[in-house]
Amino acid sequence: MPKVQRTPPSSPHNVVPHSHSESDLSAIDKPVDIQPITVRSKRPRCEPSPYTHHDYITIQDLNDFKKELMLMLSSWKTEQDATISKLVKDVALVKSQCGDIQRSNLCFEAAISSIKAQYDGIRERIDSLESERGEVRKSMAELERRLEEGLYMSRSSAVEVRNVTESKNETERDLIGMIEKLGNTLGTAIKDHDIRDIYRRPGKRGSPKAIVVEFNSVQMKSSFITAVRRFNKSKQASSRLNRKHVGMLDDNSPIYVDEHLPYSTRKLFFQARDFAKENNFKFCWTAQGKVLVRKDSNSKYKHIKSEKSLSDLPGTN
Repeated sequence: MPKVQRTPPSSPHNVVPHSHSESDLSAIDKPVDIQPITVRSKRPRCEPSPYTHHDYITIQDLNDFKKELMLMLSSWKTEQDATISKLVKDVALVKSQCGDIQRSNLCFEAAISSIKAQYDGIRERIDSLESERGEVRKSMAELERRLEEGLYMSRSSAVEVRNVTESKNETERDLIGMIEKLGNTLGTAIKDHDIRDIYRRPGKRGSPKAIVVEFNSVQMKSSFITAVRRFNKSKQASSRLNRKHVGMLDDNSPIYVDEHLPYSTRKLFFQARDFAKENNFKFCWTAQGKVLVRKDSNSKYKHIKSEKSLSDLPGTN
């Protein structure tokens, strides 16, 4: 492929000749021949010019525009004035409502302060009443204890014989005969003059009522209960005190002999017996109106004064 030259070679034909003129004008002898200038006439434009007389902005046009603009601004100003006026009224209403709320809050704060003061007073009164209640409960407990002691002292020579069937048309003599037979079984002779009173205690319908025996002395009662416990301890379960020992033949249902206790102490004794069975306490008994329990032969006995005393015992399950 032949090489293309970027610049053509210089040629005498391509040299542009320079103009020659005389630099010295005074040396020119001949007058210069001035050629006439030809004036070219323009061809008239056929289509109309955009700048005709009716497209010019006149003073009237400006005034009309000004009036239209002023009307538009006036209308806008009227609308803005109405909007601002409405906003001012709304703000005033909100401020009024805020004032009402503030006044209501002040009333609420005053009411709350009053309620708090009343509450504090009531709380102080409740604390005082609770303190007084504690004192009253202590006093009642002390009175109950003294009452129990008084009741026990009035029954200190009495025993209860439970689970003895009541016979038809039973008399006091029949009851004394049962106790005399029981004494003979125990090896403790009991005569009529040893018994001050004897009767059946009210009980549940359908179950035998306990026989209450009041001896003439506390020593006689203690000897009788000691004999009962010694007899039962020396016998097998099937041979312990039963209805045969009070004259009821062919009936070996067990009978029970304990101190005659006030209702509250008797109830506590029943609870203590159930507790002893559940927690493997070997001994539970009453002595001189007191409920006592013992874990085993090597432990000390505990005096049960209330249900709480049971739960406070060491070694309970």
